[in-house]
Amino acid sequence: MIDSANGSCIEIIRQSDAPRGFHKALTMLEIIIALAIMMVVFAAVLPQFRNIQNSWASRQGAAEALQNGRVLVGHMSRNLSKAAKIKAVSAPTTTEGYIEFEANDAITYRYELSSNKNVWFGPVGSLSELAGPVSRLQFTCYSLDDLDNPTTDVDQIRSVKIQTTVANSTSLGRDQTFTAQIYLEANAGMAAANIVVEGSQLRFDSVNGQKPAVIKIDDAHYLCTYTGDGYDGYAVVLTVDAGAGSITCGTPYEFDSDKGVETALSKIDDTHYLCTYTGYQDDGWAVILTVDTGTWTVTKEGSFEFDNKYAIMTTVARIDDEHHLCSYSDWDNDCQAVVLTVNKATWTITKETPLQYATGADPTLLWVENSSYLCAYKGGGNGEVVILTVDTGDWTISSSAACTFSTSGGNWPTLCRLDDRYYLCAYTSSANTGWVRMLEVNDSMTVVSTRGSGFEFGPGQGKRPALAEIDDESSIVAWDGIGDAGVAAVLSVDTSTGTITINGGRFDYHEKGMAPALTNVQSRIYLGVYESSGDTGWAVLFDTAGQVRP
Repeated sequence: MIDSANGSCIEIIRQSDAPRGFHKALTMLEIIIALAIMMVVFAAVLPQFRNIQNSWASRQGAAEALQNGRVLVGHMSRNLSKAAKIKAVSAPTTTEGYIEFEANDAITYRYELSSNKNVWFGPVGSLSELAGPVSRLQFTCYSLDDLDNPTTDVDQIRSVKIQTTVANSTSLGRDQTFTAQIYLEANAGMAAANIVVEGSQLRFDSVNGQKPAVIKIDDAHYLCTYTGDGYDGYAVVLTVDAGAGSITCGTPYEFDSDKGVETALSKIDDTHYLCTYTGYQDDGWAVILTVDTGTWTVTKEGSFEFDNKYAIMTTVARIDDEHHLCSYSDWDNDCQAVVLTVNKATWTITKETPLQYATGADPTLLWVENSSYLCAYKGGGNGEVVILTVDTGDWTISSSAACTFSTSGGNWPTLCRLDDRYYLCAYTSSANTGWVRMLEVNDSMTVVSTRGSGFEFGPGQGKRPALAEIDDESSIVAWDGIGDAGVAAVLSVDTSTGTITINGGRFDYHEKGMAPALTNVQSRIYLGVYESSGDTGWAVLFDTAGQVRP
């Protein structure tokens, strides 16, 4: 190239012609060594990933087994603890065991470990898979007084130990073993579980003893009123020897020779009792019955017609010696309440201002506190309950708003106390089955509400139930069962939830036992009176001591 300024030549060297640096390549040996190092690293690291994966899978399998085991044991514990009766159980050494029990719905259920290693559950003959896989299901049963030596005698079983092993779904995981020991409400009375005192039945009227009522005079004597021969009103004193388990009676007294149906009793004093009933032409009547505590005979004082038009299904409760609250259903199918006043100087009866508090029938009364009373009745197609409050100044009556305890009928309701706040109401549904519901009364005695769900104590048939308090967590109930058999049971109540169960099973006390009534004798002994075959009148003793959880 020529420089135009001085005419000299300048040599231009192109970049592409400049010398280049030397780049050394990897040899085959170096590549092989590098690959070998990488293989060593991966050989060391990959097993750790596998261990992490296996550990995660094992933990996941353990969590699944733990959850399945908890659900399985909880399911068995919950159902067995409420069983009415254990029906069958495998030997305590059997690891593929089974157990059958009768639930409170009178259906027999079964748990068993099947050949596919899953636990099956359901009504006998219709089982379905519940949980699994399980490698062991073992039942060890004990009686109440021996928790060391197992038993398979279904009449003795009071406690069940459950042992089960739930398999881990992973090959390297460990199986989970669960153990639970539960107390059974079933078989509470041991071999002598039946609450009926054997040999205590007494026929107090061999001609007619329909729809009896009973009230306590003292620990050994009880006044019983009933519809006797010719539908007349009768009364008799029953004498109870609780130690010997026997009942005797005196001579029945006819207090109304025209008619005496659906009697009810309230205590005036130790020798006088107010009896209300449906009398001649279905009018409402009241009579004062006098008991001679020397001869235990009955006579009557004044009678009073408190409704001269119509009064059926009367009920009466004591306010004080001279005042008693009476309720009944009138001609128009309305529920009436009225205070009956007893003059103890002349032994005459008068009435105060009545109150029509509802449209309905079959009322029943129970004292709550002071001058407040629960009143349950059949209101149309529902079961209703109100609080009736008596003004002890002018003896007028007021009613709270009604609470519905049943939407499927509420026939023949009956009430009993658990404590100052909680009460039970038993009744017959529209399907003629027996139900019971827990009621709650507020502190001011102005509002009544239901608590928990209803419980069917009399499947098949549960007509005209009777209730009596045992303690603040239990009561005895008697009713007309299937075929009008007399049936009785002990109800256990969880007041925190309103849950009600049968404790110890249902017991037939007579092949025919209709329209029962109950009263406490002493401790856990109860006297029941009822109507039996041929309309005859009977009495029986119940011993509930073995049915109440210690």
